[in-house]
Amino acid sequence: MNLFKTLFAICIINAQIHYLFSQDNSIYGYKHTPQGELHMLIIFAEISGSTVTMDDWDSGEIPSWGYDLFESDVAEIGNNDNLSKYYYEMTKYTSDPFKVTADVYPNLVIVPNKILSEVYTWISANDGSFPWENYDSRPNFSDWQSDNSYSSPDNYVDYVVVIYRDVNSNGSDGGYASIGSGTVTTNSTGTLKTFYIREGHVHDSNQGNYWSNALLFVHEFSHEIWRAPHRMAANTVVDQKYETYFGWGMMSHNHGPFKDANAWEKWWAGWLPNLTTIENDVANNGSYYLGDLNEDGEAIRIEIPNTTNTYLWIENRQKTNAYLDERWETSSYTYLPTMNAGIYMYISNGGSNRSNIDVSASPGHSNQFKVLHGDGNRDYEYKFEEYIPGYGNQSVFEIGEDNPISSSNDFTSIRGDYDTEDGIDLIYIESNYNLGTGNEVKGISKEYSGGTTSNTYNHFGKPGAEFSVGDVLGLDGVIPILDFVDFDYTNDKTGNLLLN
Repeated sequence: MNLFKTLFAICIINAQIHYLFSQDNSIYGYKHTPQGELHMLIIFAEISGSTVTMDDWDSGEIPSWGYDLFESDVAEIGNNDNLSKYYYEMTKYTSDPFKVTADVYPNLVIVPNKILSEVYTWISANDGSFPWENYDSRPNFSDWQSDNSYSSPDNYVDYVVVIYRDVNSNGSDGGYASIGSGTVTTNSTGTLKTFYIREGHVHDSNQGNYWSNALLFVHEFSHEIWRAPHRMAANTVVDQKYETYFGWGMMSHNHGPFKDANAWEKWWAGWLPNLTTIENDVANNGSYYLGDLNEDGEAIRIEIPNTTNTYLWIENRQKTNAYLDERWETSSYTYLPTMNAGIYMYISNGGSNRSNIDVSASPGHSNQFKVLHGDGNRDYEYKFEEYIPGYGNQSVFEIGEDNPISSSNDFTSIRGDYDTEDGIDLIYIESNYNLGTGNEVKGISKEYSGGTTSNTYNHFGKPGAEFSVGDVLGLDGVIPILDFVDFDYTNDKTGNLLLN
């Protein structure tokens, strides 16, 4: 137990702890219950005739980093910084930690096109004794109904990831939260047997390196396991809101300033054993002790009065976990500063009851987190773009006056009519829940003040975003706790901002 506890006071109306039990429960997962052991298969594939050169993946070979994504043996979890360690560290304080391991299929699969059935046909034809039974230890598709982590095989392969080498032309990695339907045969046990492939996902690997594929795996795996929607500016999705916010978590844009899942995600997946829920009928000035998120598995959520399904989430991050409390250590981001220890907060608008599955990758469910900032909200004016080596043109905003009602802070992706060449004096808003292509929003990469610029590091965050003991939040004041503003697409205007 971490001895460092943070004491803070907040004026609200009542408190109670909710324990939610029913047959339908988010902790069971959609495709698989995220606990116990899950052993999967990773298949690397290349389109025949490829002439593209990639720095970290030579044509005709399985990339060396492919073997670094996971441990293949449960006993080895924790020995290396990889995805097996990632899931274990986030769940080690639960009664049944999530132990995810994987084998790499030993041959590069050469196929004529990007049709998944070609991959399965190639393996059945060229490797007829491959032991598919090693990847079938639990029945698939828990469908929020039951724990499938300790059950019997069902002739359905538990999880398959297919990673294609260079099949896009845009130079970035892409993922698809579906593996389609496939059938494979094997005589590995001396008798011809059929296995079915229904669970898994696909990577289009153009950057072809460990970090891009590790980040992509976490994102797509979350889509599959619990139908996670895009949040924290992933895919620049705005959905039914007016703005979007960079932040952290498994579904965030490049996962932000911290490596691990945020407290809401952990609670939804059954990985947060100690959640205090404070609702509308408690005494004023209640005092609450909050342990560290990654050491004690604790968080607090507070229902915002006069709202529906909207809560303030509070995380205490004292940086007790050297692995999870830092950002993903990619070579491109080594110059970025680390975040300070402290309290971090955000507002959620959806997914307040684990027995009422109202969270999914579908319209109206994306972009439901609004991140608060320790420095409060301010006015920003877009100035220009400035080139940053390795990242291209990045947006620069001039810092204005403090503005508590404004929802803009360093985590905000700010709306504006940035496309001045189209001759249309309008801000384009894309309501698609899956892709935000064309949305006129810009994250704040640099702040301009007094003729000079300073880095905000955009979605990666910078020191100063945390709250400290003594900071005051409320329904009014310097840092107000406000509802999340919707956008009325019928009448092309923002919804009402509830000031309580």
